[in-house]
Amino acid sequence: MTRTLIALFASVAIVSCGEAEPKSETATDSAQEQSQTVAPAQPLALTELWVLDGFNAPESVIAAGDGTTLYVSNVGGEGSAKDGNGVISKIGLDGRMIARTWVSGTDALPLHAPKGMALIGDTLAVTDIDHVVMIDVPTGEITARIPIDGAAFLNDAAVGPNGTVLISDSGTAKIHMIDNGVASLWLEDARLNGINGLQLDGNRLLVTTMTAGELLSVDWTTKAITGLASGMDNADGIGLHSDGNYIISSWPGQLWHVRDGETPTLLQNTSGDNAVLMNDILLSGDTLVTPNWLPGTVRGYRLVTGE
Repeated sequence: MTRTLIALFASVAIVSCGEAEPKSETATDSAQEQSQTVAPAQPLALTELWVLDGFNAPESVIAAGDGTTLYVSNVGGEGSAKDGNGVISKIGLDGRMIARTWVSGTDALPLHAPKGMALIGDTLAVTDIDHVVMIDVPTGEITARIPIDGAAFLNDAAVGPNGTVLISDSGTAKIHMIDNGVASLWLEDARLNGINGLQLDGNRLLVTTMTAGELLSVDWTTKAITGLASGMDNADGIGLHSDGNYIISSWPGQLWHVRDGETPTLLQNTSGDNAVLMNDILLSGDTLVTPNWLPGTVRGYRLVTGE
């Protein structure tokens, strides 16, 4: 996810509950059926649409309910620092800056290092190290900070099928849930070591892991874990593509086109000289938006299907 988290893995032992759950025949059969019905992956290319600067360690981006307004989380320092420097920006899907500092914290309700976000009605839930911050969208005010028991490095967030909020903890191989303001543990499994991105896809939760570089599927009902793809070191953001496949980002600057059970195809690598460092992603139709930790930009691309 970030430089801070990679350093964290080098110095902190990952906590897990043991071996991964065995795949059930039902979950495996379901994954095979989905794979058989997905259209063949077509070659994709990226066309840059715009670059917007002025951000401070942007980590994640999410669309508002109107689909044309985007929220960008700015860590504003190190990813695990409780320094009160975090802000949420508001931009347009067309690359316009609407508000550089739309939301910031207060002494009573600080915003330290905001990362993943999930939108539930008029509430924006934002992960912040070991809390989840609740923001009232109409007013742009922080209304609550919900502590997550035992959290080490909260990362991404996603909305569950029943309006709950799911949160990945990259430091403890856990997925937490918030339901009506109450936090609880939803899943802990050794296969979730280095868990990062979350994305709901029908009756399953898609998960990326940095440690194994995998894209996983977790059945919403049984919580059975199925592997979909591997070979993406430090896998991060997840986007659902219109062809039924996935766009995955990985730190520090790779974008992948992924089909269940196949070797991921590299679309972009910006991690060389003068690196553009990439974290989470947003895929809206054929528009891909990437926050770039360095050099502090957000970029918009069009995904073009090749012949």
